[in-house]
Amino acid sequence: MKKIIFDLDNTLIKFDDSYFLDYAKVLRGTYKDGKNLYKIIGEYEKLKKIYDKEELVSFINYKMNTNYNIDLINNLNDIISNNWIYKIPDNLDDVLSYLYKKYKLYVLTNWFTDCQEKRLENANILKYFKEVVGNDKYLSKPSIDGYLHIIGDTNKKDVIMIGDNIDIDIKGAKDVGINYILCDYDNKYKVKNKINNIIRLKEML
Repeated sequence: MKKIIFDLDNTLIKFDDSYFLDYAKVLRGTYKDGKNLYKIIGEYEKLKKIYDKEELVSFINYKMNTNYNIDLINNLNDIISNNWIYKIPDNLDDVLSYLYKKYKLYVLTNWFTDCQEKRLENANILKYFKEVVGNDKYLSKPSIDGYLHIIGDTNKKDVIMIGDNIDIDIKGAKDVGINYILCDYDNKYKVKNKINNIIRLKEML
């Protein structure tokens, strides 16, 4: 093994429903408004495009019948990078420190690269990663573009994906032909290659 690709949300940092309140703050609306905005962004992601701020805000305005400008996306990025950092799994720093000494570590995320880099920096774990690859650079997962960029000329047998979403992270790994480990903190899935605690990566890798 030479390279490990990590998903971010619900893998390195757990998502929490309270984050919808952060979306609501940006909109100056309610929790329900924030949750609806999150859903709309999810719909945009499913178009499997390279993220573009102008295009995304136009999509949001179309869906919400509003007239926001690009400041909406910039404000979202600011609040995500600064606030979405407190649901970090126990032992994560210990695990990343261990893996960093043995492999090259990457993050492949379906959001804007700069925002996620700042988020990881604020969580004090950016130092472990060789590169953060967002889908403002490559097509969003499960498209294989980002995977191929990270794999480069490395033998695919020497690369593994670790993520929480079967339909996104794991499907992309399967499609590109690399191994994977499903990060299933809540024990929702019955699959062989999975962990329910991040500390198990030290045993497996």
